[in-house]
Amino acid sequence: MKTGFYFQLGKKEVFVETTYQKKTEKLASKIFMALIKHGYSIPDNPDTRKELLYYLLPASLEIKHCPDTEFGPAHDYYNIFGKNFSGYGSDNVNDGKTIIITI
Repeated sequence: MKTGFYFQLGKKEVFVETTYQKKTEKLASKIFMALIKHGYSIPDNPDTRKELLYYLLPASLEIKHCPDTEFGPAHDYYNIFGKNFSGYGSDNVNDGKTIIITI
């Protein structure tokens, strides 16, 4: 199980694996730098950092396995959860809907 933070970016879900336990401007800047490497154009300024920090949720991530069923073939999926929320993450780790960043 990985620990870090979760937030949504447009129609994508982002999990930030990190040892940081507090939401700081330094963490926000590192997240922006990682997203830029993923092809996103996000300005790193006090306003965008403040907005990101507002939406960051402490979270954990597990990769779970779903066996073959009558509804579809076996596959792995992301389970992102935290205090007072669960069930986030892609239904299939290969669908490109969840971005995993390590800081």
